[in-house]
Amino acid sequence: MKRITFLLLAASITFFVSSCKKDSLVPGCQNGCPPVPSITPSTVHLVAWNWVKDRDGIYVNTFQNINSSGKRIEVYLVTDGKEMQINGYYIPYKGGELWATTIDKDLKINFRYNADNLPFTFLNIKVALY
Repeated sequence: MKRITFLLLAASITFFVSSCKKDSLVPGCQNGCPPVPSITPSTVHLVAWNWVKDRDGIYVNTFQNINSSGKRIEVYLVTDGKEMQINGYYIPYKGGELWATTIDKDLKINFRYNADNLPFTFLNIKVALY
């Protein structure tokens, strides 16, 4: 009786192990694994048009309370169908230098330009909050 029980148990284990798909046993599998959560940013589209020249001669457009939750933020200039990241470093743009900074919850778009009139009237800005 013990022998029959043991054989049935061994056969059951062999059946269940062999019936599992191999991809369900490895990381990144599609079937048999719970889905891995992805981080999708919240996206905000802004128009920078209210430029004020500060005492250092830098044109600044301030967006107040953009990052009220204190999340990680990425800022992009959107022009000609392309996105160029401008936070963390400056990019050359229309004869000047463009970059973004955050102070507390505010976002500042900065443009250093050595002329009295800006070479644009507005900039399209995309903000991704992670």
